Amino acid sequence: ITADFIAYEQTLLNERNASLEQRYLINDVIRFSSFALIGIISMAALVTINNKEKDNRRLLIELQQFNLQLEEKVKERTRELQAANANLVQLNAEKNHFLGITTHDLKAPLAGINGLLEVMKLDKASLSSKHLEYIQLMEETCSNMQRLITDLLDLSRIEQGTTYINPQEVSIIKIFSQMEDRFRPWASKKNIALNFHYPQTAEVIKVDKDILIRILDNLISNAIKFSPRNKEVNVSATTNGNHFHIDIQDEGPGILHDEKVKLFLRFQRLHARPTDGESSSGLGLSIVKDLVGLLQGTIEVNSEEGHGALFKITLPVR
Repeated sequence: ITADFIAYEQTLLNERNASLEQRYLINDVIRFSSFALIGIISMAALVTINNKEKDNRRLLIELQQFNLQLEEKVKERTRELQAANANLVQLNAEKNHFLGITTHDLKAPLAGINGLLEVMKLDKASLSSKHLEYIQLMEETCSNMQRLITDLLDLSRIEQGTTYINPQEVSIIKIFSQMEDRFRPWASKKNIALNFHYPQTAEVIKVDKDILIRILDNLISNAIKFSPRNKEVNVSATTNGNHFHIDIQDEGPGILHDEKVKLFLRFQRLHARPTDGESSSGLGLSIVKDLVGLLQGTIEVNSEEGHGALFKITLPVR
């Protein structure tokens, strides 16, 4: 029995040893396979990383070359823009010079035409009503041309920076009396009530007289030009300490909200049109803004569509 038991135990031991050896073999195979797989993956990773580094170095070199090319193109474009800008500055100077000469030379023939018209009007008895009407139309055309020439001269001087300020003692009464004499016939022709409100005392302000006249001339003429017949234009002036205030109110079509941003830009045509066939160059308000700026003043507009416009100017006068 003992021998049989030992033999049986020996058989079981042999079977267990065989099973263990097989298990160890499988474990070794798995272990070595894992090591081999790890090695392969590591090698592949190293190769991939190496390739990526090569790609990155190549991309970095290409990027540096591209940056160099881009910088060179930017420098080249900058040189081209500088040359083009210098050319534009020269062309603008030539344009201003030509504009100044041309507009100045146009004043003489217009003055001659006006003189001839005045001579023709002296002999009214021999002229028919039709001839007098033609003479009046020619005078209006000459007046429009003179206004356009003056605007162009102002524009040229402003762009060239040759508009100089010459403050002097100015009588408010004389300035506004001059405006009344100049614009009342035109307003009467359209049956527009032109009302002036200003101090009736001999109040004097210190300001550039010519620039002030140009500002008033543009704003009052615009108010009459864009006002329908049988309306009112009110011009008022007040002094307050060191400031001179001018308000010009019309009963025209007003200004659209979307058009206020381009109101003082040059050569802008808004929806409002002159009501009696008058001409408009689109320069008047831009010149007014520039002239007010030269006098270190401010200008603002209050207007609603269909309710006229109020231009408010404030100028330092001391």
